[in-house]
Amino acid sequence: IANVLGGQGKYEEAMEKYQQVMPIYENEYGSDSVDVATLLNNIAAVLKNQGKYEDAMEKLKCSLAIYEKVYGMNHSYTISTRDNIEILKRKMQT
Repeated sequence: IANVLGGQGKYEEAMEKYQQVMPIYENEYGSDSVDVATLLNNIAAVLKNQGKYEDAMEKLKCSLAIYEKVYGMNHSYTISTRDNIEILKRKMQT
C-alpha cells in the first residue's frame, strides 16, 4: 500500500504506512534483514521525492550496510543501492 501511495505522490500517507510496518519487519525478520533493507530503500525514495535528501541518504546508507553484510559487495541489490547513494550525492550538490 505504501508503495502505491508513494507512486501517487501521497508521500505523507506512504511514510505513515512505512513507519507502521518497520517495527513489524524488525521484530519478524530482524533489524539486519534484507526485508528491512528493502523497506529502508523504499522509505529513502519517498524522502528523496519530498526533497529530504539528508534523511534519504541516512536510510540508503543503513540499507547498504545490510545488503553488504548479507549479500556481499557484488550483489545487484548492493550495487544498486550504492548507485542510488551516488545519484543522491550528486543531487545534493546541485
